[in-house]
Amino acid sequence: MGPTPEQIQHGPGYKLVAKISHDNIKAFLLDQFSGGSRLAKRYMVYQTVMGIVLAGLLTYSIVSFFKGSKKELEWFSLAVLISFTFLVILHELLHALAFLMTGVKNISFGANFWRFIFYVQADREVIQKKQFRFVALTPFIVINLITAAGALWSLGQNSSAIILWLSIMAIHSFFCAGDYGLLCLYQNHPDKEIVTFDLKHERCSYFYEKIA
Repeated sequence: MGPTPEQIQHGPGYKLVAKISHDNIKAFLLDQFSGGSRLAKRYMVYQTVMGIVLAGLLTYSIVSFFKGSKKELEWFSLAVLISFTFLVILHELLHALAFLMTGVKNISFGANFWRFIFYVQADREVIQKKQFRFVALTPFIVINLITAAGALWSLGQNSSAIILWLSIMAIHSFFCAGDYGLLCLYQNHPDKEIVTFDLKHERCSYFYEKIA
């Protein structure tokens, strides 16, 4: 049986690396991305490419609309609607499923709608690095596979629905910023063995380095 959050917080074998408020995470993420890790650089390149793809699809849809074809803009609009409703829910459910698959059961959902922040927390569950990586990456991998398959199917059918799938993929890349920012914390401390846990009543996540 592993240590409890209290043993980690007050015991001699651990040192605090980061405390993150679930309602104010953006400043922390920017700091992690600026750490210069390889993961941060790769994600920023990917997000830039997805931003260009999204801008290109929007431009193409608008031009097509003014040329008399509405279906491209309709597909793009549907992608935006799905992304900011169903996709948000699916993303968090995939996090929850990943937690369950790693044996973590004390999970719950949280949100700050005004700041468009959504998260899954594992209250008082001590998570190791491999578990955390699996939970963080599951939505990115699953949704990219789904949208890529949809885009390839649309391409084979010569259907403008490819706009829908690629737009969802591109928008979702921005939703993954929080997951990748937290993963960057580990790469910014490559020589440290870090564990993490959430305290639901504080609405905070803690990251501790094991020093003994």
